[in-house]
Amino acid sequence: MFEPMPVAHLSTQITRIDCGLKHCVALTKDYQLFLWGSNHQGQLGKRDISSTNVPVLSSAYESAKPFKIQCGSYHNVCLSY
Repeated sequence: MFEPMPVAHLSTQITRIDCGLKHCVALTKDYQLFLWGSNHQGQLGKRDISSTNVPVLSSAYESAKPFKIQCGSYHNVCLSY
């Protein structure tokens, strides 16, 4: 059985989190997106297909102020202002 545990290297306040098949997205109170897990289908928004267990800050929505996130198996949706 799986149990929740703290995400290492993610110390800022999280307002929303969602998970796809093998990746996760977290939204902070400061409208930042952090992504981690598998990137084999580009779901982390990185150019290479390497996966990461450490949350990576996404620069895709820096000025857009995202307020809602949702993950699919291999994709993410983000609503922003």
